[in-house]
Amino acid sequence: MGNLRAGSRQTFGDLPIKIPTKLEHPTFPRAKAVRGRSERLSGINQEERISMRKPPLNNPVRSGRRRESSDVGVDVQVASDSGWGTESEGDTLDPHKIGKQETESLLKKADSIIDHIGESWESEVSAQVEPIKADFKNLAHRIHNLMLTEAAIAQNLSDVVETSQASTRQLINGLTDKFGETLEKAVTINENIQDFQRKIQKLDERMRKRKGEFTHDLAALEARNKEEIDEFKEELARETANLPAKIQAAKSNKADQKQAQLKLAKILADGLP
Repeated sequence: MGNLRAGSRQTFGDLPIKIPTKLEHPTFPRAKAVRGRSERLSGINQEERISMRKPPLNNPVRSGRRRESSDVGVDVQVASDSGWGTESEGDTLDPHKIGKQETESLLKKADSIIDHIGESWESEVSAQVEPIKADFKNLAHRIHNLMLTEAAIAQNLSDVVETSQASTRQLINGLTDKFGETLEKAVTINENIQDFQRKIQKLDERMRKRKGEFTHDLAALEARNKEEIDEFKEELARETANLPAKIQAAKSNKADQKQAQLKLAKILADGLP
């Protein structure tokens, strides 16, 4: 409980717990009353103390007997007849000494009562505080475990986010590379298509030119052949018209040739031995 009075700052687990800096005894009415009485006694000025030190005429102290305090139960042992006689014997008491002893005795008893009350109160508070301290310690451990769990979750989330970002970057880079390659191929194909289109256009122009030339040549050839065909038809018509005469002449020539052959054969036959 000394730490409670000193107001020290103790740590349970990883989290600091603030303990009250001062526990005051006046929370108990009995302690407040005793301490108030002690303060009142200590605050009396010198004149009041002197007036208190003067015992009344009917005070048993003058007769040499023990005086009992009706306020706080303090007994003061006075001197015997040999040291302090009674008023009837002509002896007088030292009021300064008696008042000082009474005050010191009252203060000592008040301090003893206050210490006793403080110790019992401190033990009671300690008995009540220890479970609270244990609860705070358990709570601190739970909070520490929760913080560790939260840190682990945060680290896992950070790792997941980093992995996701890395995968996203890798996927984007792969798509970019593939898209770049595809774009290059598309550009190459487009260039080839344009080249083919240019070649087809040139070929079409050449075909059109050749077609024109061929049509012109064919027309010229048809014109030339027409003349030749006409001449051939005329010649054919003439030959056809002369064909019967030629056939007849051929037949005549054939008979003549046969007759000549017979004559030749006869001559040859006659001329043989």
